[in-house]
Amino acid sequence: MTVDQLNPASAMRRRKSAVSIPSVIAIPPTPVSASDIDPTELLVPESPVSIQPSLDKIPLAVTAKEDKLLSPTTADDTLSITPSQRSHFKSPSASHILGKLKKKRSRSGSMSSQRSDVSEHQVDAALNEQLIDDLKVHYAHLGKHVKDVRIVPPPLQPPKLSSFQSADENGKTVTNWSGYAQARVQHIIDSAVSNKVDDATEPFSISKLRSNAERMYIVTEPLHPWALWLRKLYRWENKVETGFWLWVYTGLWYYDMILPFICGIAVWVLMYHRVNIASFRWDALMTDDIAMPVIEKEQPVEKHWRRFRRKNTPRTGYAALEKKSLSAWRADIYDKYGPKAQMIMTDAVDKLEMTRNLVTWKRPYKSRLLLLFFICSGVAFAILPTRFQIKWIFFMVGIEFFVLMSLRSHYPRYRRLFSIIEWFLWDVPNDSEFAMEIIRKRHRSADLDHEEFATQLRASSLLSDRKLEDSDVDSIDTESITPPQPTASGNISPKRPSSISLPEHRLVDGAGVPIPLGPSNGMETEHIGGLGVQDSSDDNNMSPPSLSKVTLMSKLSKITSIGSVVDANWRATYKAIPGRVILAGGMLQFRTTRVAGAKILIDYDTDDIVRLRKTKSIDLMLWHTNGLSIDMNDGETIHFENVMKRDDCFNALLAASGKKLKRF
Repeated sequence: MTVDQLNPASAMRRRKSAVSIPSVIAIPPTPVSASDIDPTELLVPESPVSIQPSLDKIPLAVTAKEDKLLSPTTADDTLSITPSQRSHFKSPSASHILGKLKKKRSRSGSMSSQRSDVSEHQVDAALNEQLIDDLKVHYAHLGKHVKDVRIVPPPLQPPKLSSFQSADENGKTVTNWSGYAQARVQHIIDSAVSNKVDDATEPFSISKLRSNAERMYIVTEPLHPWALWLRKLYRWENKVETGFWLWVYTGLWYYDMILPFICGIAVWVLMYHRVNIASFRWDALMTDDIAMPVIEKEQPVEKHWRRFRRKNTPRTGYAALEKKSLSAWRADIYDKYGPKAQMIMTDAVDKLEMTRNLVTWKRPYKSRLLLLFFICSGVAFAILPTRFQIKWIFFMVGIEFFVLMSLRSHYPRYRRLFSIIEWFLWDVPNDSEFAMEIIRKRHRSADLDHEEFATQLRASSLLSDRKLEDSDVDSIDTESITPPQPTASGNISPKRPSSISLPEHRLVDGAGVPIPLGPSNGMETEHIGGLGVQDSSDDNNMSPPSLSKVTLMSKLSKITSIGSVVDANWRATYKAIPGRVILAGGMLQFRTTRVAGAKILIDYDTDDIVRLRKTKSIDLMLWHTNGLSIDMNDGETIHFENVMKRDDCFNALLAASGKKLKRF
C-alpha cells in the first residue's frame, strides 16, 4: 500500500501544488521572448515544484474548463515539447510563463479551438441528411405534378458578321448590314421564344385540375398571413395599429409618396429574401447548428430549414387541408364558409347583371347620367394635372379601405349602402328584378286594356240598336265583316249586336263542378277570363256587326292571346286541407273542395302581399314537394303545400301584386 493511499489528504495537496498547464490542443512553436518574462517571477515559489530537467515530456491534464484540473495526469495525456522550448520548462517558474501565454490568447482563438473538437463526420452527416430531405421534396414534386417533359433546344448561335461580308469588283469588303440586322433580330426572337411555345391544347383532366389547385394552394400560402393582417387592419380590431397606419397613409398621401412607398416595399421584400437565404435558397443546406453554433444565435437556421421544407412539401387532396372530420367540414361549410361564399358570389353576379342592364339602357335615365359622368370625367382627366388625379384616386382608395370596408364587414346587411360600385348602379335592376317589372307592367296594361274594352263595348251596344237602314251599308268594308252563320234550321239570319253576350267565366273544382265566386269576387260581364271560358251567346239571332264591334273583338282576341293572369286557380293544400288557390278580380282566395265543404278559408287582396317565397313542403334530400309561403302586410304568413304548377302560381301572384317586389 502506497503513502498516497494511506493519506489521501496529502496526496491531494501534492496534486494542487503540481504544475498547471492549460488544456490546449497545440502550443505555438514560437519561443517566448525575454521581454515577456518578469525577473521577479523566476524566484522559486514557496510550494515545492518537482520538475526533472531530463524529462522530454510533461504530463497534462485534459479538462473541460481551462482553469480547473478535474483528473490526475496519465501517460497518454502528454504534450511534446521541442528542444528549443525545453529550456523554459527547466526553470522553476515555467508554469507562470505558460500562464502569461494563456492570457495573451484572444477569445476568438479559444472558440475556434473549441470548434475543432467537433468531429467532421458529424457535420457531414447532418448536411447529408438535409440534402436527402431536400431531394425527397423535389422528387415528390416531380412525381405529383410532372407528367410530360421535352428537351430544351440548345441556345442558337448568333449570326457572324463575316457571313454577310463579301468582296466587290474592286476587292473591297462590303457588308450587308440590313441582312445582318435582320439575322440578329431573328436570332433574339428565336432564342427568347424557343422555350415559351406550347404544344396543342391539352384535353381536360381532373388530375391536372387537382394538381393546379394544389400548386395554387402552396404558392399562395405565404400570402395568407398578409391577408389576415390586412383584414385585422381594415376591421379596426387593433385600433392603435390601424390608427398608426391610417396616419402613415395620410402622410404619404399628403406628400405624394404612396407610389415610392410601394416601390420601397417591393425592394424590402426582395432584400429580405436575399438576406434570409436559409428560407429560400440552396445556401440553407451549407449551414447547420452543429457546424456553426455561434451563427445559430444570430440566425435560426434550423427554423428556416423547417419552414423551407414545409413550404415546398407537395400536398394533395385532404393532406393540404386541415385535419378535420367529414362532419366538421360539413358544419363549417354550411355555417361558416358557405354563407360568405354564397353572399360574395351573389353580389358579384348582381353587379355584373346591373352593369349590363345599365349599359344596354334598361334604365334610360341612369344610362344618361352615366354617359354624362364619363364625359365630365374625360374632360377632367384631360385638363387636371396628373398629380391631382393620382391624389384623388388614392384618396378614394383610402376611404374604401379604412372606412367602407370596415362598415361592410361589421354590418353585412347594409353592405350595399357602403359600396362605391353600388352608388353608380343605384336603382338599376338585375335580370330578376327587371323580369318582375316587365311582368307587372304587362299585367297592369292588360287590366287597362280590359277596362277600356268594356267601356267601348258598352258604348257600342247603345249604337247597335239603331236600324240598319239608317246606316250607309255601302261604306262598310265587307271583307272585314264576319259573314252570317246559318242557324239550326238551315236559315241564315243576321246576328244583332244587342244579342251578343260576353263570355261567362266559370271556375270548376277537381270534380268539374262550377265554383260560384264569393261576394268580394263578383265579376261584371265585361271582365274577360283566361281560364274556363265558355261562349254562351245565342246563335239563333245574328246580325252583322258594325266596324267598331269588329275592331273590339279583334282587340279582345289579341289581349287574351298573351296569356293574361287576371284569373287563375291551382290545386294545393292548406293546413292539410285540399283545395284550390284562386286568383280572381285582384283577390287571393283558398277554397276547399266540395268534399271538404267548399269553404273559403283565405280571402286577401293581392295588394296586401308583402313577400313571396318558394319552399319545400317535404324535403327528403332526393325528393320534395313544392310549397309556397306568402307574407301579408298584417304580419300573417300563409303556407301552401303541394302546389301544382308552383312556378306559374308564383309568377301570377307576382304579376298581380300591386307593389314593387325585390328578389331576396
